[in-house]
Amino acid sequence: MSEADQMRWDERYRAASLDWTPAPLVVQFVPPASPGAQALDIACGAGRHSLYLVGLGYAVTAVDISTVALARLAQEAQRRGLGDRVHPRHADLDVWRPAPDAYDLVVQIAFFDRALLPSVVASVRAGGRLVLEVFNQRRLITHPGFTADFAARPGELAALCADWTILHHDEHAGEHGDRTQLVAVKPPVLNL
Repeated sequence: MSEADQMRWDERYRAASLDWTPAPLVVQFVPPASPGAQALDIACGAGRHSLYLVGLGYAVTAVDISTVALARLAQEAQRRGLGDRVHPRHADLDVWRPAPDAYDLVVQIAFFDRALLPSVVASVRAGGRLVLEVFNQRRLITHPGFTADFAARPGELAALCADWTILHHDEHAGEHGDRTQLVAVKPPVLNL
């Protein structure tokens, strides 16, 4: 992402009144955390999902390009007394990659980067859960001018998790059918 991208997102979050309500997909498919569970919220914005996950018991690494959004997240987490459980991280998602097998839960909502996605999938620990909701090709129709590179192709998300347990997969989610949702659990490690 360029410096101009960061400035654009910073300006958006500087001016925005924030809604802290998590996406229904997250509410429906994220279970309470087991002790010590680690979560990753990619392209977290001001952290509506990060705060929700902390409320479920996760320690959350919240990653975004916008320093303004991350500052607002940190401020809200402190206000709620959750500052020690949310770890904002400023990163350019064009170059930053999560560590492999590092998280019990990974959430990515309303952000799609084809180059980043394999690392996102690899960052889920065995037995961990991946929750994705991204724009799909229909977005190009419902929002003319939307960049095709930011829209998932049919079957693209599910193909990355082909050997996982799929809990939910919808290629036509959202009000206009322009989102793809995937919730999957990585297979546990078999001890032979």
